[in-house]
Amino acid sequence: MKKLSLLVSLILTFSFLAVSCAPVQQVDKTKEAEAHYMLGISYLKEQNFTHALKEFLTAEEFDARRLDIQEGIALAYQLKQAYPEAEKYYLKALKIDPKEPRIASNLATLYLDMREWDKAIRYFEEASNNILFDQPEKALLGIGFAHFKKQDYQKAKLYYEKALEKKWNFAPAYFRLGELFLAQDKVTLAQQNFEKAIDLNPNYVTAYFQLALTQMKAKDFNKARESFRKVILLTPESEIAVRAGELMKVLPENE
Repeated sequence: MKKLSLLVSLILTFSFLAVSCAPVQQVDKTKEAEAHYMLGISYLKEQNFTHALKEFLTAEEFDARRLDIQEGIALAYQLKQAYPEAEKYYLKALKIDPKEPRIASNLATLYLDMREWDKAIRYFEEASNNILFDQPEKALLGIGFAHFKKQDYQKAKLYYEKALEKKWNFAPAYFRLGELFLAQDKVTLAQQNFEKAIDLNPNYVTAYFQLALTQMKAKDFNKARESFRKVILLTPESEIAVRAGELMKVLPENE
């Protein structure tokens, strides 16, 4: 009887200690998770993807159920082009919150990087059909781009136009339309859409570059030269600026 009383007493004592200590441990874990998560975000902004990944993985050790931590890990892996690992963590994030359209959209973007066009379409559609998604134009644009890569130009155009119905001043949709028309040798339409993208976003470097290529195709070499100069002016140290400089060297003069 004494042994039983002692055992009950010990159980109650440990139960009390566990209950009294748990909130403190939980607060500590929460703080640690947040600290490492914020460090990860800082490293992402600095484009130091390796350090960002390390911090996000450490944050996960303290709180594996936090949606933003799982997304951070997935994004860091994606930026490091470790696509299977990124996919794994996006899917983990979806398990935590299956109804969050942002995750479906981000996963679809990963599938674009992986050239998995049909999977990209599936998850972009899931995001665009979710009434809670506040950027449906991006998902519609993604669907269009996946169709473009599948060389289904009619469907690509349809979805680019749907994106513009959602947001009339969405510069990337005009850029993608320009890209689509250029692929079809519709030079005038391509140029008009690249120019519209630039009107909406004057710092749109890739639009200037593609506009220059379109102007080259139209044999308007002086305008192409101006567009390439704009690329170099906007991002002088970038790879695209180097390419622009190389193309400028071989441009003939307009007659």
